[in-house]
Parts: sequence; C-alpha cells; structure tokens
Amino acid sequence: MATWLTHLRVAEKVSNIINILDKSLFFAGSIAPDSDMPSDISHWCTNGDKTTCDAQGFYIKYILDNHQTVDTNFYWGYYIHLLTDILWHKQKILPLKHESKDNIRAIKEKWRFVDNCFLATHSDFNPLNVMKSAMEQPSNYEKQWFDYYTASQVNNLVGGILNNLDVVEIQSRDAIMETEIEQFIDECVGFIILKLKER
Repeated sequence: MATWLTHLRVAEKVSNIINILDKSLFFAGSIAPDSDMPSDISHWCTNGDKTTCDAQGFYIKYILDNHQTVDTNFYWGYYIHLLTDILWHKQKILPLKHESKDNIRAIKEKWRFVDNCFLATHSDFNPLNVMKSAMEQPSNYEKQWFDYYTASQVNNLVGGILNNLDVVEIQSRDAIMETEIEQFIDECVGFIILKLKER
C-alpha cells in the first residue's frame, strides 16, 4: 500500500479539484483504510491484493446511494484512498514481485525517506494542520463510520500519526525516488479525476 503521506498528498491535490465541504473528514478518510484491520475488510479487496479493491462497490454503497451529509466527505476520502492503492499496487508493488526481500525492504525504506524529506521541507503541510485542528475536538473523529470499525478507530489512527511525526534533519536526498513519487502522485490524481468523470 502507499504510505500514509502519499495518500495525504494525493488527497490534498484532489481536494483542490472536487467540492469538499469538510477537509478534516476528507483527509481522515483518505488514511482511514490503513487502520488496524485486515486488508480484505478495510480495502474491500481479495487475498490482500489491492488491485482487486472494489472501489466501485464502496462508491455505490457509501456515496452514490446516500444523501449528501458531512459524513460524505469522509467517505470521499476513503474512496480516494482505495483508488490510490489500486494504482500504487499496479505501479509500485507488482513490479517487486520477483525482487528479494532485502531489495523490497530497501525500496520501502526509500519511500519512507522520501516522506521524511517532504515533511522536513513542508512543515506547513495543509492536511496535517487541518487534522491537527480537528483533533482539538476529539469528537470530530469519534464516530463509527462502518460496522467493521470501532468508534475510536479513526481518532486513534489520526492521533497516532500526529503524535509520532518524526521530522528529522535531512543530510542528503534521493532525487530520483522523490521524482518517482511526485510522478506517481500526479498520475494518480489524473487517474482519480478520470474515474470521477465516469460517474
């Protein structure tokens, strides 16, 4: 799956394109599937294969067939997450199928390093600031959006991320990997926009 920061970077760009009334719920929704649940449940997929995420089924159940409420912003974020993971799995995970465990570990470490570099140079990253403000009223995220989540699950996930931000001083950068992640984010936003136009 894509890193939580990649999900937020995609969500931020998408939130500037579609009409989102409550960005705090949208951004929380965009990382919510990565809470502590089996992937088949949280990502609506089969055997942990994110290319099989039933984003369409999720969209129909939680967005299309429901009246627009403030909770719809959360569901939109969740839906964007599923679409992002579908593309991430195809572009980033499947090509690693025949790599050694050591190589896979090294590549994932590079992804985390890109996240660290981004956080070090973007201390004002809007999604984090928006969620931080929302956390001042914990009840904002204390809700059972799904029968497979507890009421505190999203609150714990967002709080865990905000409380464990590890902004480190960067001595060097991996320009190639940073460019690859930037390219993925841009392609993913384009992919999502195409999906939205199909609705």
